[in-house]
Amino acid sequence: MKKNYNPPTSSKTELVTFRCPKKLKELMDQAVKDGKYQTITALTVEAVKDKLQFDPDSDA
Repeated sequence: MKKNYNPPTSSKTELVTFRCPKKLKELMDQAVKDGKYQTITALTVEAVKDKLQFDPDSDA
Protein backbone atom coordinates (compact mmCIF):
# COMPACT_ATOMS: atom_id res chain seq x y z
CA MET A 1 0.00 0.00 0.00
CA LYS A 2 1.38 3.36 -1.03
CA LYS A 3 1.88 5.96 1.68
CA ASN A 4 0.59 9.44 1.10
CA TYR A 5 3.03 12.11 2.13
CA ASN A 6 2.22 15.77 2.43
CA PRO A 7 5.44 17.62 3.22
CA PRO A 8 5.14 20.80 5.27
CA THR A 9 7.27 22.51 2.62
CA SER A 10 7.83 22.05 -1.09
CA SER A 11 11.48 21.25 -0.43
CA LYS A 12 12.82 18.71 -2.90
CA THR A 13 15.37 17.62 -0.31
CA GLU A 14 12.50 16.75 2.00
CA LEU A 15 10.85 14.67 -0.72
CA VAL A 16 14.12 12.88 -1.52
CA THR A 17 14.56 12.14 2.17
CA PHE A 18 11.10 10.60 2.32
CA ARG A 19 11.61 8.40 -0.73
CA CYS A 20 15.20 7.20 -0.35
CA PRO A 21 16.48 4.41 1.89
CA LYS A 22 17.94 5.40 5.25
CA LYS A 23 21.45 4.20 4.32
CA LEU A 24 21.44 6.29 1.13
CA LYS A 25 20.27 9.33 3.10
CA GLU A 26 23.16 8.84 5.54
CA LEU A 27 25.66 8.61 2.66
CA MET A 28 24.28 11.78 1.06
CA ASP A 29 24.37 13.69 4.34
CA GLN A 30 27.94 12.54 5.00
CA ALA A 31 29.12 13.62 1.52
CA VAL A 32 27.63 17.09 2.00
CA LYS A 33 28.98 17.36 5.56
CA ASP A 34 32.49 16.40 4.40
CA GLY A 35 32.33 19.22 1.88
CA LYS A 36 32.82 16.90 -1.06
CA TYR A 37 29.60 18.26 -2.54
CA GLN A 38 28.00 21.59 -1.87
CA THR A 39 24.46 20.23 -1.90
CA ILE A 40 22.61 16.95 -2.22
CA THR A 41 21.50 18.14 -5.66
CA ALA A 42 25.14 18.40 -6.78
CA LEU A 43 25.75 14.88 -5.49
CA THR A 44 22.71 13.59 -7.36
CA VAL A 45 23.71 15.29 -10.62
CA GLU A 46 27.23 13.85 -10.34
CA ALA A 47 25.89 10.35 -9.70
CA VAL A 48 23.45 10.50 -12.62
CA LYS A 49 26.11 11.95 -14.91
CA ASP A 50 28.48 9.10 -14.04
CA LYS A 51 25.74 6.52 -14.50
CA LEU A 52 24.79 7.84 -17.94
CA GLN A 53 28.39 8.57 -18.98
CA PHE A 54 27.26 12.09 -19.88
CA ASP A 55 29.51 14.14 -22.12
CA PRO A 56 28.71 17.84 -21.57
CA ASP A 57 30.37 18.76 -24.88
CA SER A 58 28.13 16.51 -26.99
CA ASP A 59 25.11 17.90 -28.81
CA ALA A 60 22.79 15.08 -27.75
